[in-house]
Amino acid sequence: MEIIPFKKSYYKEVSEWWVEHGWTPVHEDMLSFDGYVVVDENGEKILCGWLVKTNGMTALLEWIISNPKFTGKKVYKSLSILEKHIYLLARNLGYRKIIIMLEHSGLIKFFNKNNWNIGDKNLSILIKEVV
Repeated sequence: MEIIPFKKSYYKEVSEWWVEHGWTPVHEDMLSFDGYVVVDENGEKILCGWLVKTNGMTALLEWIISNPKFTGKKVYKSLSILEKHIYLLARNLGYRKIIIMLEHSGLIKFFNKNNWNIGDKNLSILIKEVV
């Protein structure tokens, strides 16, 4: 498995993953330019997530989504690859913290097992359009 940059041309396929998981697709405008995709040895996309840079010492890991075709160990290994990549990238860019906001219990369990601390258990994410 390897990690590659997310290309705009992947958006349609990835937005279908959100739908298949029962979630509303994240609008293209909300994705940072620093998206990453874990692909298998055949080039199949397994999972992706985005690093959101800030002008402070904290970055964010956002919008993690897996290809519904894959489950179990393959997704877990892909998530490990993504998490390590984002961590190293953020460290190399000088960030001191990475925040991730999660609802999915499996993801919370994964990140907690990988030394991420729970910050706020009662979080609501609100979005306002800027027109």
